[in-house]
Amino acid sequence: MFAWLSKFERIFVTGPQRSGTRICAKMIAHDSGHEFVDETQINMDGFYNLSAFLESNKKYVIQCPTLCRHIHFFTSQDDAIILMRRNIADIIHSQKRIKWSKEWLELIRYDHREGIISEIKYDFWKKNQRNKIKNAFEINYNSLKMHPLWIDKKERKNFLPMQIEKDIPSAAIPPNAFLQKVPEVKLFVNSSQTEAVLMKTDSTYYLTNKTSLAIWEMCDGRHSKKDMRNHLKRLFPEMKSSTLAKDIHRFLEELYKNHFIKCSA
Repeated sequence: MFAWLSKFERIFVTGPQRSGTRICAKMIAHDSGHEFVDETQINMDGFYNLSAFLESNKKYVIQCPTLCRHIHFFTSQDDAIILMRRNIADIIHSQKRIKWSKEWLELIRYDHREGIISEIKYDFWKKNQRNKIKNAFEINYNSLKMHPLWIDKKERKNFLPMQIEKDIPSAAIPPNAFLQKVPEVKLFVNSSQTEAVLMKTDSTYYLTNKTSLAIWEMCDGRHSKKDMRNHLKRLFPEMKSSTLAKDIHRFLEELYKNHFIKCSA
């Protein structure tokens, strides 16, 4: 489906957050043979981190919605820039589903204090960016449904914010293992205690709800998944046990897969 993009050295996939940049970049990497670079590997909008990929001789597909405002500066004959097109209402619905709260920051990047950021990004692309880019392309989100990596909406209902693949096997973390934070991971929480982010040298992970921060705090080498489930039942009695168990499982597996936690010795 996207093999035609393999002729380009680097392929930047950008657009509004929740427009499908991550899954599209994965699909392009799959079809082109290029290496996939997630936005967390460049600290979302880190030009310094990005330079390492730009100076390399390897071929990359770089997912970078946060760089959308400046993407026209990365144009060259050997590179392609992809803008993801998705229905505005669907974007807004997806942002609300994951409780995305960075719209105010994205608005500032575009010199706005209010408005719908996806509309503003598309308008800016049309008026100020597309004609400046040598190899500019647009891909419609709905067209991705034809790709073999596509996962049906019903199966994605309970996906984590950055999740684009089905759950890894539950055996990845032994059932009774005690889980421990990896030492180099740092936690940053905002003043209102409503948002948090985990950061380490090569990646970033956002804690997007009240349960995820509570789970992270229990990764101290003394608690198993069962311990966490019992503790969170007491903290959040309004949540269904089945929903809580799924949240804990998915969150821990994602952290484990990305080396933010490990099984305690």
